[in-house]
Amino acid sequence: MRRVRESSDDHPYVFIGERYTLEYHASRRPCDLVVVRGNETVNDSEYGLAVRLGFPPVTIDHLQAVLTKLKDAGRLDQLYRKWWTERSQCSPVTTGARAP
Repeated sequence: MRRVRESSDDHPYVFIGERYTLEYHASRRPCDLVVVRGNETVNDSEYGLAVRLGFPPVTIDHLQAVLTKLKDAGRLDQLYRKWWTERSQCSPVTTGARAP
């Protein structure tokens, strides 16, 4: 993010990443970033969890089932709104922009 903020017309720099991560950074002060979303998806922005190598497979299966249940119940969308949208430090204009 630092390189994006410090880039210029002579030395432009963009950060390509997962939508929700980028929207989070754009919603933080100093409110000088904008997320440009294209029409193509590289990844469906699925939620994931990082666990240590060697984690028991039965536990991983359980975590996958719980994530699916949370998504189907709308809870992941609620958490997104709570932590990204409602706690934004910037105006809504800085996130969600769509490429022409």
